[in-house]
Amino acid sequence: DTIQAISFYEHAIEQDPQNPTPHVNLGLIQASNNEFKQALSAYQSALNLSPNDPTVLTNLIALYTSAGQYDDALELCRTLEEAVPDATQPKQLTGAVAYAAGQFELALVAYQNALDLNPKNIEVLQGIASTHEALDNTKAAQEHWQTWLDLVGDDPTHSEAAAHVTEHLKALATLTIGTGQGLFP
Repeated sequence: DTIQAISFYEHAIEQDPQNPTPHVNLGLIQASNNEFKQALSAYQSALNLSPNDPTVLTNLIALYTSAGQYDDALELCRTLEEAVPDATQPKQLTGAVAYAAGQFELALVAYQNALDLNPKNIEVLQGIASTHEALDNTKAAQEHWQTWLDLVGDDPTHSEAAAHVTEHLKALATLTIGTGQGLFP
């Protein structure tokens, strides 16, 4: 029950106000109930207690992004990247937020930075391919989708997605016939 969960975490905060975890959990519940202002307050409290906590930052980024507050989300993405500079996820998250904001060049840079850290990350490759499509870089999109297919291979957990990507590649090739961009100039 949501009301009981909120009450539980509010009580936990009263008992240990310096612990960011109940603030985060309260924010998660409030966000799931579309209580943006309350969730924002809970996450901000957690962030004040633990300014570089990746979990707090990630949840706050997700909240800002879902509310369309991309500038705030991207600012926190930079903070997250500084907090864990050698991790793929913050760069990937920056790419996703920038893509959602329509900042495709920034998304491409962020995704590429993530791919540099983990060249076999299929989610990052998907982000790069989609971003190239948004930028009308069809040939680069095709190359990244093909790399994605090569990486997933015959893995049965990706068979449905691979079938979709294969069909998508065919559609991209059809669109680029005669343009000099595609596989069939």
